[in-house]
Amino acid sequence: MNPTSFLQMLQGPFNFLSSDPEEGRRLMPDLLRVLPTPRPIFLEDESATPFQGFPVLLSAGLLELRAALREHIESEEAVQVAGLRRAGHDVRGHTQGWERYSTLLCRALENATISSYGRQYPAVFWLQHSLDVARLLKDVPKRILRRDSEIGRRHGDAIKYRILDRFLDRVLSATFDLMQRLALATEEVEEELFPRLLTHMRDNVLLFTEDYIGRDLGELTSYFAGSLGIDGRDLRKRLDELARWHFEQLATDPALRAAVRHLLKADPRNDSRDLLTRPGYLSYLATLRAYDPARLLPPPLVTVWENLLVKLKEFELVHALRRMIVPIEVQDGAMLGRELPPGRAAAPGGEVRFSSATRPLDFMAPWVVDPLVERYGMIYDISDFSATLSVLHRAGNESQEGAFLTMFRFQRRINRLALSHRAKLEKYLGDGAFYSSREATNLLLCSIQLQRYYVEAVRDGLPFDRGMRIASTSAPTA
Repeated sequence: MNPTSFLQMLQGPFNFLSSDPEEGRRLMPDLLRVLPTPRPIFLEDESATPFQGFPVLLSAGLLELRAALREHIESEEAVQVAGLRRAGHDVRGHTQGWERYSTLLCRALENATISSYGRQYPAVFWLQHSLDVARLLKDVPKRILRRDSEIGRRHGDAIKYRILDRFLDRVLSATFDLMQRLALATEEVEEELFPRLLTHMRDNVLLFTEDYIGRDLGELTSYFAGSLGIDGRDLRKRLDELARWHFEQLATDPALRAAVRHLLKADPRNDSRDLLTRPGYLSYLATLRAYDPARLLPPPLVTVWENLLVKLKEFELVHALRRMIVPIEVQDGAMLGRELPPGRAAAPGGEVRFSSATRPLDFMAPWVVDPLVERYGMIYDISDFSATLSVLHRAGNESQEGAFLTMFRFQRRINRLALSHRAKLEKYLGDGAFYSSREATNLLLCSIQLQRYYVEAVRDGLPFDRGMRIASTSAPTA
């Protein structure tokens, strides 16, 4: 899959990320090696349009990992508050909480790594787990405020990012140790085993602290204060003023309009807001004579905005994939989903039923994907094919070549028949083939029609006329 097709699969809202494939390559030059590709998830009615996403099983182990993560984050909050109060804290409980979480995390990472075989399971895991982390960390200032209103008001934002820094240091250290051990055991290169997506994510704190960022940046008040140490309200006010000034300049400055139209290939009348999200554009505007840094963004804030733009675009790119995670619950043998990808609505009961052939990822299981394949099989082959071929060979090349051509036409017709019944070719056998399908009915109808095709082919001169064998599995195969 090329980057253009990949980006077209993603759904917004995108307030900062452009749909231009070049932007994706600029953000992640190795885009397709870092980010996993969504795959079809079939509904219970397999004739319906499937979802595109990542099915993840809400297993008992995954729920335990989530609970351990929450316990660890809340324990870190208690430690930070205790330090500011100059009071003691539960050292043993804090240590045990981290050990419980890190044990479960390393189990999931080990399973995802050794079971991946190029299927990017570690990347899917970090998409899912980073979202769990972000949903917990984004509310740290609120929880600190409930613990201690004075400390929460003065230090809540800073505590949030201190917890994140400590969390990432310990997680990266544990991951490095795990990958080193797995590299020795599997004779692989340690750098190749380390999750590429985690390497990209660790440099963008927004991915671990936010689950939505609007165009007005209202969700980043904590980030501005706790991470960048700037007045977020002042920055947002200046950005609003910049948008108004920029709109006026496009209307009155012909040189700026010409630069936008011819160099950036944009429409000055319709793209004024989007132009401000182009890397380097604000730096250019700041060189214009009409630009007033006292009223708009001064040079230090121009640099802040240019750096922030890259993080915002990366956030939207990765978060678009995170929103395609489909948590799967299993109830009475049925696979249910309640959190659906963008653009897909749940039924009135709030749930969607998926095909029994769905194999969700269970990162807490050694194989990650259940090896049982819920498919039915059908195989056919021509009776006495080799013996008939020997007779034709003795009859001369023309007879043999004519037989091969007739057989080729017959098998092409069978392939079109199988395709029409949504059967998948698993293996070509020379004088036959093996097909599989999620529905036994499809293969039953296909096998009946196949017999009719064979009778017609023999009547029309197919020399392999000693019969045809057809067999099928009557139950799902492993």
